Amino acid sequence: MTSPNGNRTPSMPRLPALAFALIALSGCSDEAAFPGGGSEFYEQPEWANYREQAGEHGYEPGLSNWRHIPELTPQEPLNACKDAQAAVESWAHSRDLIGPDRGERLTIDMRTRQEADGSVTGLLQRWGFRDDAVAGVDHRLRLTETAGCWEVERVEARHYCRRGLEDGLCR
Repeated sequence: MTSPNGNRTPSMPRLPALAFALIALSGCSDEAAFPGGGSEFYEQPEWANYREQAGEHGYEPGLSNWRHIPELTPQEPLNACKDAQAAVESWAHSRDLIGPDRGERLTIDMRTRQEADGSVTGLLQRWGFRDDAVAGVDHRLRLTETAGCWEVERVEARHYCRRGLEDGLCR
């Protein structure tokens, strides 16, 4: 960029780049425990369709930020721990999040992903709550292997908000 007197001045693109870096780093504390946080691994198939329909009715659906839920982290080993997928299923059953006794007709999806650091990220998606505020919830688990057994180290949750967010919560 050139000033009116013909001298070269530093260009402003540095400021947007700095702002972008600060925004990216602001979420690093949670994402540090869960590498690759912004991938299709987390995609909820029902969400895009719901957002489109809700927009036609004047709603602005929102997705809450991930929130650490220490009370959902087991203090004892799970029943099934020899394989990460079985550990996620065992955890979900132990918290009564899945199983034949669920009265709601939810769409439930569970998946795992091996991370470069040797940990596994587990994802439990529950969609279709009969609630006017919350359409669904994702539970994200970080699992690490200790002595041949996969253990849940951290649990986080986020909510799909039908009518939008207010102060980080579904309204």
